[in-house]
Amino acid sequence: METQGFPFTLRMVDVLFPVAVVLVMVTLLTSVFTQTFIDHIDLDDMWPLSRSKLIFTKIGFSVVFAFAIYLVCLVLGFVGASMINGSSSLDYPIVMVSSSSTNIISVRTLLLQSLPLQLLCIIFMTMCVYLITYLIRNRLAAMFMNVLIFCGASLSVLKIEPISHMVHLLPFSYFNTINVLTKQATHDTGNQQLTFDTGMWVLIFWIAVIGGLITIISRIHLRRLQYRMVS
Repeated sequence: METQGFPFTLRMVDVLFPVAVVLVMVTLLTSVFTQTFIDHIDLDDMWPLSRSKLIFTKIGFSVVFAFAIYLVCLVLGFVGASMINGSSSLDYPIVMVSSSSTNIISVRTLLLQSLPLQLLCIIFMTMCVYLITYLIRNRLAAMFMNVLIFCGASLSVLKIEPISHMVHLLPFSYFNTINVLTKQATHDTGNQQLTFDTGMWVLIFWIAVIGGLITIISRIHLRRLQYRMVS
């Protein structure tokens, strides 16, 4: 296994993101979002601001916070490995998985492609955690559901053979970022559409879908609140 700065950072992205990082982020985000619920009452209703604006501002700050924590973890891993074994080079070669030929890709390329893909994963995860937390409104139940969905799906989605032909359409597939970029996921599932470009478009699509659901639910909630105030 890689032990020098840049290769070690890439291995952290590969090993930690689908499990440890997702688990920590889901736990933190659930705790943050459930703070506004007391006895199933949403304290956001008391703010003199547009509810939709307040929600997406909260989600935006949560995304920045989560991605910053992730980057700090990568920097600390890079610094620690570099101090012990040196930093190596951004041109360190990584073998692409292929049955017909041997292709090489640099650590630089993999890191540059993985960061925007994982940023979209974090945006999608943050929005989903908010939506699930809003619907459940209980910290322990919401945390259990979020951990089960995100950790379970990111670990198992590429291993369920009956859905291998459609895994490129599922956002959880791209939490295994390095496996997708090195074609390991393609090799394991036989799905040739598991690529960086597909992942970007699929994640953007699902982010838009979740954003639409949050907006609709927010408007329904606002109408119910106005009805209660009138009655």
